[in-house]
Amino acid sequence: MRRDFKRSREIGRVAEDRVAAWLETLGLSTLRSYLAGGEDKAPRLQTPQGTRIVPDLLGFDPHDQRWFEVKWKQSCTSHFKSGTMQTGFDARHHTDYLAVQATTGIEVVVLFLHEEENEVRGGALDVIDALAYSHTAAIHGKPVRFYRWHDLQRFAKLSDLPLGAS
Repeated sequence: MRRDFKRSREIGRVAEDRVAAWLETLGLSTLRSYLAGGEDKAPRLQTPQGTRIVPDLLGFDPHDQRWFEVKWKQSCTSHFKSGTMQTGFDARHHTDYLAVQATTGIEVVVLFLHEEENEVRGGALDVIDALAYSHTAAIHGKPVRFYRWHDLQRFAKLSDLPLGAS
């Protein structure tokens, strides 16, 4: 199990570095949150209301700043009843990202990078929240928020993102 976590973390960091390099081509500077975290822990924001996991990247220029949460997936899954292609992430992290957004006043953007679909889709947390169609579904005992893949904004082809970190 430990090896699976380590491999997942490595894949996630490669995806985060690719998004950071892509954001930099768009003129944003980036701060990678994992550089501030421990070896086995996600970076945390300490607030008077408690500790919150922060999104993966902070992208900014002199006029704008946004948090970016990067979700790398092999492919979409198919909804068991409708067959709709879907993606999602842990509802507990969603709660943390909402709190980070409220505390910092900086918008959180969630990006889903899907290898099989060769696409980067997502949107601002407030926007995709209106698209979530399941708030309580559980996978392996964890609540997950699900989104219909084709409802999410398409940002780029995954193959168009730079391969390396800058």
